[in-house]
Amino acid sequence: MKRLVFAVFLFTFINSISAQELNSEIFFECKRDVSLAKSEKLFNVESSSFDFDILYYDITLNWYNVLKNGNVNYNGKVRVIAKVDSLNSATQFKLNSYLTTDSVLINNSKLNFTNSNGILTINLDRNYNKDEVIDLTIYFRRTRSDNLGFYYYGKSSQTLENLAYTMTEPSDARYWFPCYDDPANKADSIRLRIIVPNSFVATGNGILESVQTIGDSIFFNWFERHPISTYLIATAATKYSKFTQNYTSKYPPYETFEIQHYQWQADSSRSVYVMRNVGLMLECFET
Repeated sequence: MKRLVFAVFLFTFINSISAQELNSEIFFECKRDVSLAKSEKLFNVESSSFDFDILYYDITLNWYNVLKNGNVNYNGKVRVIAKVDSLNSATQFKLNSYLTTDSVLINNSKLNFTNSNGILTINLDRNYNKDEVIDLTIYFRRTRSDNLGFYYYGKSSQTLENLAYTMTEPSDARYWFPCYDDPANKADSIRLRIIVPNSFVATGNGILESVQTIGDSIFFNWFERHPISTYLIATAATKYSKFTQNYTSKYPPYETFEIQHYQWQADSSRSVYVMRNVGLMLECFET
C-alpha cells in the first residue's frame, strides 16, 4: 500500500475549550477592522500586470540565531521558477517583499533590482517570450521588529519553549519571503528548508524528505508537491515531541496515511487525548 503522511503541529499550549472560545472572540473583535482595511490593498503587484505563472518556490530560512539567541531577524534565500504567461515579452519580474534584498541571481549572474514600498522589481537578463521559463534565486534578510508574517516568542510561563513560526493569511507571506503574494497564482510545488539548533524540530507543508545534522545545526527539508497559495505556506519550529497515528482509507486504493502530531513535551499526554478522533474525522470527510 502506498503510504502518505499528514502532519499536524500545535503552536500553543492546550487550554480549556472555554478559554479558547473566549480568546478567539476577543481576537476576532480586535482584528476585524484591521483585516477589513488590509483587504482593500492586499496585492500591491497588480494581477493585470503580472505576466508570469509561478511554478515553484524553494525557500531556505536560517532560524538558528532566532531560536538560539532570540534574534528576531534571519537570513534566507528563495529560488523562484516561473513561466511567462503573456503575449508580450517580459523584461522585468516583480514580487511582493517587505524584506531586505541582498542579491538576485540568474544563471549565477547578478541582476539589477529595486526594492521599494513592498515591491521587489527585478530587471531580467534578457527578453523572455511567452511560455519561456525564468529560474532565479533571491538572497534576503529580515530586518524587522514587528510581528507580521513571522513570529517569535521566547520561553515563558505561557510559551513552554522558544517558538518561531509563520502565519500568513491572507497576505502576509511577503513579510517572511519574497513572493507573488496573490492566492489566485498558486505555485505547482514548494520546498521549505529550515535551519534550527540541535534539539529543535522544524515542521512545514507536505512531506519531510530529509533531516541533516551539521555541527550543532539541523536542516529540515519539507516538500509539498501539490499546488499551493502563498497564504497557505507555513512553517513552525520549537522543541517539539511527536506521536503518530495510522489511518487506512475505506475506499480504493485503500491508501494508508501516517498522521504525525507535533506538540511540546509537556502537552504530549493531552495531545494524545485531544487527537484521539482524528481517524474518525478523516473517515467522515471521506464519506
